[in-house]
Order: sequence, then structure tokens, then C-alpha cells
Amino acid sequence: MNISYYNNLTYDFILTGRLEEAFNALEEIFNERDFDIHKHLSIMDTIATFEFYKGNFEKSQKLFEEIISAQSKNKPVTCLYFFSQIYIKNGNTIEAINLLKNIDMSKVEY
Repeated sequence: MNISYYNNLTYDFILTGRLEEAFNALEEIFNERDFDIHKHLSIMDTIATFEFYKGNFEKSQKLFEEIISAQSKNKPVTCLYFFSQIYIKNGNTIEAINLLKNIDMSKVEY
């Protein structure tokens, strides 16, 4: 099975509001034998984003924190963006702005 394919497919479903289909695609990933989520930060990012869109902000935040702490140099921009959105939803706009200001645009890949 191509985990990257299902991860990208899941992210597409999330961003287009098709959360049930996203859940089904995630199941395909987790059905993979000997799958360890902690070895796949991109999938953790997708799951954290999925939880964000489901409204599970606390669970989403914990996953994003784990991803950010696992990255020693470059912090994933999507994590920082969604983390800032969680701050906003929790009424902490100043912290969200500070987080977004700290994104090093020179390290963003397009």
C-alpha cells in the first residue's frame, strides 16, 4: 500500500469538507501492518488537521505540539498555521499572531 497516496488523499478530503471519506482513507493507513504513526510526521500532521476540522481542538493541539517538538530545525508551516488557529479559537489572538510572525518564510517550500 502507498501510505503517501492515502495521506494526500485524506488531506484532500479534509480540505474539501469530506470528513467521512477522510476517515475512511485514514483507516486504510492504519490497517497497514506494523504501522507506527510516530515514524510518519506527515500523517500525524494530517490526523491533527483532521481533528481540527472535526472540532477536537485539544487533541489537534497535542498532535501539533508533538510534531513541532520532533522537528529540531524547521517547524512545519501547516502545524504552525493550524496551531495559531487553535489559539484564535481559544481567544488567544496575540499568541497566534506571535506564532505566525515566527514562521521563517525563507524555509517554506512551494
